[in-house]
Amino acid sequence: MNDMSDLDRRLHAFRPDLADERLKDRVQAAAYVRGRDHVVCTSTAPIHRHPDVTSTMETEALMGEVFSVFDQSGDWCWGQLASDNYVGYLPTSALTPKGSSVATDTQVVVQRSFIYPKAELRDPPLMQISMGARLQATGMAETRGTQYQLVNLPDGREGAVIARHVQSLDTPVDDWVSCAEQFLYVPYLWGGRSSIGLDCSALVQIARQTAGKTALRDSDMQGKMGHPLELTADFSGLQRGDLIFWPGHVAIMLDDTNIIHSNGFHMATAIEPLAQAEARIAAHYGKISHAMRPD
Repeated sequence: MNDMSDLDRRLHAFRPDLADERLKDRVQAAAYVRGRDHVVCTSTAPIHRHPDVTSTMETEALMGEVFSVFDQSGDWCWGQLASDNYVGYLPTSALTPKGSSVATDTQVVVQRSFIYPKAELRDPPLMQISMGARLQATGMAETRGTQYQLVNLPDGREGAVIARHVQSLDTPVDDWVSCAEQFLYVPYLWGGRSSIGLDCSALVQIARQTAGKTALRDSDMQGKMGHPLELTADFSGLQRGDLIFWPGHVAIMLDDTNIIHSNGFHMATAIEPLAQAEARIAAHYGKISHAMRPD
């Protein structure tokens, strides 16, 4: 049996007192449990390193995503996000048990939209939702020429969202980089994963997931995604969708010269020449480590 330090705590649910039963042959723990699937019922939900609002927010869960709960204690649930296997503590109030009636089949494909109580854009919305949020479609409606997708929310409420803002999970967006472009000027937020704020690796992940492609959460994990590229001194040969990595940072090639990335210098998602970013980032964090072409 391996020592716990051999496993990445971000991707494997284990503590000295409790662990995912699937890790029974790999880690030692006082008890092993099977996760109980819940669904995120709020627009976003922070996932913290510790059950404390002042601890690091490592990522966020979006409405409709499944979160497998291994332990619940008061205001906090410890578990694992099904979409990328990320482990952490999430507020209990942001979850509802996953039953047979909770089945998402539609996702938000624009930077941000609103859920209305009915097909009427003049009504105060129930909430805002970000790209990647998932809903259950129930039908269509039209009011004064505007098309709405009627939906069921994970908390049992009904609502309506602008139809062109959502798309079936069976028909993902064709160009994942175009999804990333929608986040231009959105503020940088460490651990953020929504249109309110997001970080460099979340930009990659959400954009790819919206296009039906996989991506793990953090830049070091994404650095193994796809096929390595040989970088030349003038960065020739790069193309749209290639990923450029620095220690702790990732950027997306927008074309053969420019990148789009969420970063702490601009404190936003920005577009700039790769050569310009390379010189600035190298002075503080190190040179480019490698480049990948994701599948």
